[in-house]
Formats: sequence, structure tokens, C-alpha cells
Amino acid sequence: MDDSITDIEAADAFVQDHSDDAGYVEAWGKWVIWKGERWAVGQTAEIESKAESTVRKFEYEANLIPKPDERKQAIRRARRLQSDSRIRAILNRAKARIAAPSDTFDKNPWLLNTYTGTVDLETGSLHNHRREDYLTQIALFFLFLNGVTA
Repeated sequence: MDDSITDIEAADAFVQDHSDDAGYVEAWGKWVIWKGERWAVGQTAEIESKAESTVRKFEYEANLIPKPDERKQAIRRARRLQSDSRIRAILNRAKARIAAPSDTFDKNPWLLNTYTGTVDLETGSLHNHRREDYLTQIALFFLFLNGVTA
């Protein structure tokens, strides 16, 4: 009996591991990844790296199996996920599970994202970068407030 790990199971694991920091925008045909200060668009190599880290976990878990024969079979199943075609299939399956609508991004025209934080242009307040602001752009300058770099 073939009890291989399916692309769907691996896609579910990918979503569990990375849904806070990654999304797929179907309207753009691109992945987005949270970079700490903004959502970066079109990060194909990085998203593939995240998928690889997820599939490597299957092999790590297989190595923990105490019975040698079962461990060997589990390692072989896990390694099948590591091919380029399987990584692409896993990411393809994950797209719908980790979808991000395009109109979610850069929605608030009153937020100005800078390397030092996000400025609310209505109030003049500066706050830390937040995923939930869904900003993809960042201004190429630093803010100075009261003589202090913000």
C-alpha cells in the first residue's frame, strides 16, 4: 500500500506554518510575504524556501520514529516531497488556502509607510509596522520627530 504524503497534506502543513507571513493574491498572480515593515510582492524564491522548510519537517519527524523499518519508509515518503515538481504542486494547492484579496493591500490612503514606522497622515501619529495595515510600499526616507529619528 502506498501511504505517501499527499500534496494536499503538505499544502495544509505549509499553510499552518506560514499563513501569518505569506499569502497568494490571485488577481496579481503573485505571492506576498511579510518582511517586517511591509508586504513584499512577487517573492517566488522566498516562498519556495518556506515550502522547502515545511517539507523538511516531514523528514525530521520521520527520523524520530523508533522502529528502523518504519523510520526508513517514512523518510523515503518525506523525501519524495522535496522535488521541484512536488514543491510547485504543494504551493499550487496552498494558493486557495492562503488567498489574500488584492483589495486588502494599500487600502488606506492615509497611511504612509516609512522605514522607521507607519505614519497616520490624519492624526500625525507614528506607529510600528503592522501586518494588518497591509502596506506593500515603503517611502525611502526616515522620519525625524522633535530632533529624534523615529
